[in-house]
Amino acid sequence: MDEALRLRRPSHRGYRTLPSSYPGSSQQKQRNILWKVLKQVALRVKKSIGHRKESNSEKLQEPLLDDSSNWLHDGQIPADQGIQKEPSYHTCHQNSMRMKIYVKIPSNQKTIVFEAKGYYIINDIKSMIQLKEGTQSDQYTLVYGGKLLQDYRTLASLDIRTESTLYMIFNPRDVMAIFVKTPSGKIVKVEVKVLYTLRNVKAIVESFIGCPVADCRIIYEGNELQDCKTLAFYNIEENSTLEVLPSWIQIFIKTWNGKTITLDVARSNTVREVKDKIFCKVRVPVHFQSIVFSGKRLEDKWRLARYNIEKDSTLHMVLAW
Repeated sequence: MDEALRLRRPSHRGYRTLPSSYPGSSQQKQRNILWKVLKQVALRVKKSIGHRKESNSEKLQEPLLDDSSNWLHDGQIPADQGIQKEPSYHTCHQNSMRMKIYVKIPSNQKTIVFEAKGYYIINDIKSMIQLKEGTQSDQYTLVYGGKLLQDYRTLASLDIRTESTLYMIFNPRDVMAIFVKTPSGKIVKVEVKVLYTLRNVKAIVESFIGCPVADCRIIYEGNELQDCKTLAFYNIEENSTLEVLPSWIQIFIKTWNGKTITLDVARSNTVREVKDKIFCKVRVPVHFQSIVFSGKRLEDKWRLARYNIEKDSTLHMVLAW
């Protein structure tokens, strides 16, 4: 009869009556205790049955605190704490309280703010970010306290409290497209990975244009980039434009009359381009020039790099009649 009345009795505001589902003798004494999360929840438990919180819908993992500030841990029973009457227990986390959460985006030095509750999971926060910023959740990771936050974890389980700041770190894309301005002035589009080094990028550009660029310089936003560093190191993103400029070396040209001149050239220059530079210096027409290096006559169409011409090399210019 008492059980039937209890089931028919309307719940008081802020309370829920939870039946006990634990095994035990029917002779064991039962009593009501109050488990306070934010609301107080009435639980009917047996005196000799250790407390468990899994029956609560929140499935909290925190120990309970009784009115005398004593912890009741999993496996303990109310009698262990000398509890004889109707005690109240409190959990540490107040999961239904609204709290203010900041999300900092270091890439654009922006901070956004959200209202959340302790039972929200990280994926809920990402959904709010997507609504506010339009950023897909798979494009970044949230970080707090030096740890990468998993999407299914709740704020409470991560000890994230009001006024906490989460950091948005963008995930590197596997492949992205960038533009490269070649030494000839042509702009090409190439596919790269963010962890490629600039040396890798040079190889890709060379495979695209058929011109050696290993000795060239790569410029981005006015700064020369080092071959050993990655695109990620320089924060190079999708659709960025890099410029490949020749690295100038000085070579010597010994003319047919014994005079020696100096030229600033790139190893990517062709022999014909070197002849043009010689014409500007000594006014000998290109079709009268013949260039010799290490005993070999050089062909106009080939680049200096093909002949292993390096800094301070000496070429001989003879007249071709």
